[in-house]
Amino acid sequence: MVAKVGGLWDALLGDGRHFWNYGNSDYHFKTIGTNSSGYFPGEYAKTYSWVDGTGMQAVLEGLRSGKSFSVFGDLINALDFTASGAGTQAEMGGDLGVTQGDEVELKIRFKSPTTSNNYEKPINSGTSAGQVPVVDHVDLIAGDVTGKAEKGTAAYSKDTNDSTEVLATFTSNDWTTDAEGYNVITYKIKATD
Repeated sequence: MVAKVGGLWDALLGDGRHFWNYGNSDYHFKTIGTNSSGYFPGEYAKTYSWVDGTGMQAVLEGLRSGKSFSVFGDLINALDFTASGAGTQAEMGGDLGVTQGDEVELKIRFKSPTTSNNYEKPINSGTSAGQVPVVDHVDLIAGDVTGKAEKGTAAYSKDTNDSTEVLATFTSNDWTTDAEGYNVITYKIKATD
């Protein structure tokens, strides 16, 4: 649902819906010898969410905010992005109101763990445990946001967003590292109608 550019998730976002994804946390049994079925919850798949406060209500509000991201194998352990334009800024999960022709600056900040990561190691692969994966590239994916389609129309039943595309691909040659250790990507675009 999430991995296909222009697929269902992009269709829901293109409808203007606040629809987030989260990593799984199911568990069957731990790896034993050369037999592998699952990982403990949070060992391989993780969901990070910005939470303001303590307690279950704060966690629920954090999940509802859209300021969350999911990872597999600890490739990154911190992510923040903003969109700025027309004198205002939107954070992860937010909306930015701009008009056609306005310049919008996108800023993506991420970190990778400095220690060995949990990652999926195929059984009998010969791959050593404890390797540290490295982010190869970051794809910036964008598509039109048209607003919610009316029930009963063809647009309402459409499960794709044909305008969605990989707008840009960034490698380590394209990002800088700030004082907090975040890798930072900045990209400017013009708002379209």
